[in-house]
This record gives sequence, C-alpha cells and structure tokens, in this order.
Amino acid sequence: MDVGSRGGLMRPWVDFDRSLLFTIGVDADEGADIDRCGDDAFDVVIRGALSDSSGPGELYLTESPGASSLLKPAIDFLSRYPDSGRFNIVENRTLMRVRLDEELLKLGIERLDFAKIDVQGYAFNVLVGFGIYLNKVSGLEVEAEHMEMYLGEQTFSSIDQYIRENSYLRLWDMRNVRWRMSPESDGINTRGRLIYSDCLYLIPPEHLVSWLSLQPKQDQQQMLSGLIYNSIAFGYPDYIQYIVNMDLSGLNIDINEIKKQCKTNRFSSTLRRIIPKSYWISWLLRLLAVLTYRPQNGWSSGRGHIGNRRIFGFWI
Repeated sequence: MDVGSRGGLMRPWVDFDRSLLFTIGVDADEGADIDRCGDDAFDVVIRGALSDSSGPGELYLTESPGASSLLKPAIDFLSRYPDSGRFNIVENRTLMRVRLDEELLKLGIERLDFAKIDVQGYAFNVLVGFGIYLNKVSGLEVEAEHMEMYLGEQTFSSIDQYIRENSYLRLWDMRNVRWRMSPESDGINTRGRLIYSDCLYLIPPEHLVSWLSLQPKQDQQQMLSGLIYNSIAFGYPDYIQYIVNMDLSGLNIDINEIKKQCKTNRFSSTLRRIIPKSYWISWLLRLLAVLTYRPQNGWSSGRGHIGNRRIFGFWI
C-alpha cells in the first residue's frame, strides 16, 4: 500500500512480478494521477485523506503539488532555504478525513504486508489511523521530518516511538535528505542540514516469533512470506538466510515452502555465481556514486537509497 501515491507504483515494487502483488494507492488530492494504467497502476485506489480520526478537514494545496498537506507549511522555517515558494498555499480544499482501518474493513482487506507513507508532515496521524493493522504489517517505509516543515507536525522521534510502542516493527535503514541554506556556488560537494529521512522498518529476528504467534494460524505462512518479499525487495539476503535457519517450530510454517520462495527470487543470478567475491567491485561502485554525486539544484542532497540494490550483479 502506498499512502501519498501521486507518482504511481514506485521502486522497488514496480520491478516485481505483478502476479505476486496486490497493490493499493491512496491520495487525498483529486489532481494526483494515481488512476493510471500500465506497469505502475494500482489494483485498488482509495481517494481520501487518511488521518487519525474521521471528519471534515482542510487540504492545503501548494504551488508544488507534491508539497500539499493537511497541515500548513512552516514558512518561517522553510524560507531559510532555496525555492521555498513551492510551499506557498494556492488553494484550500475541504475534504473528509478517514481512518485507514475503517477503509480496509470496508474493502474486506484483513492485513497489509507492506505500507509506504509519504504525506508531507502528516505521517504520525496516518499511523494512528492504522489501528490494529499496524501490528499486521511486516514492512513499513515512512517519510519522517527531523525539522518542523509543517506547523504542528510530529517529527521523527515521535513517529519512531509510536511505531515501537504499537508494533513489533523496528528501524532497519534510513535515507537522509539534507538542505543547504544557499545553492552550491564554490563547486564543493558539501552536505547541508538534515531535514527529513525515508525510514524503513521491518520485523526484526528477535521479535519474529512473537509477532507471528499473535497472528491467526492460517495466516502465519503468508505473513512470513510477506516479510521475505519485503527483504527481497530492499536487498537483505543476510536476513532471509537468517530466517530460513530459525527455529519456527510451534508455528504454522512450512519452512520448505519458504526455502522454495527464496530460491526463485531475484537474488539468484549468473553473475553472482561467476564472481562470488564481489566486495571490492561493490565498494568501487559505491565510491564512484559518491564522487559523481551532485546536490539537486545545488542545495538538496539525498545520497543513496533505502536498502541494497544490484547493478550488473553487484550489491551497492
């Protein structure tokens, strides 16, 4: 599920065999092009503003549509950085706020394997609206601000604490985005202030048995498969191997099916068998990416990506 899915289905999921996926797109902005066709189309689209409670709300549409939010932009803070005009409000639109758990129950959806939340400062409210579904998710990607970009928003520390207190998910990886207070003019590739992070959460091994034990026995196999696919999507073969070797006796798990699932995923490759020791090549590819990177528009930098990706068979 992608909450704030203006751009359609994104990586890594757009690269997956669609027969393995059932995708849900959610966006409050009627102008967002999520009813698209093709490889990045969603199976189900929810047009609404997810929140922690149901009722009328206000959507603040900005000059840059991707910066629109149910919270007003913190212009005093944003004005310290270039291109702050994209946060200027151009229209207020009244809409209905809904809770995700209520919407999923209407659709007859009993669980989610993965959810991505990118809602411009409103992530905490959306997470509260997950209700019981938060403890059924095995993977979560959420954009969390470290600074108050929107008035009254809950930042990363509150979001992380809520997730830890209300689920077995734990922080796994982060992609940090930094802003410079002025465009790069001296040719030096320096980083600015940490503004927000794309955060990846997974069910860790120390909580896996406890998490599965809470789920209905008939769902345990599929829910573990969901965690495996999340680990495949973000490139964590070490975790997959660890799960395969865990003692899962007492659970309704067919470990042979899990092993079969692992053998047929995209970690198997001819290049990896030909060149099994690719550490130095991967390291050189990472170094090349850093040396050739330039901040977006000279002031915004977000190096790398969440998880690991393979280029020509090598992990970076």
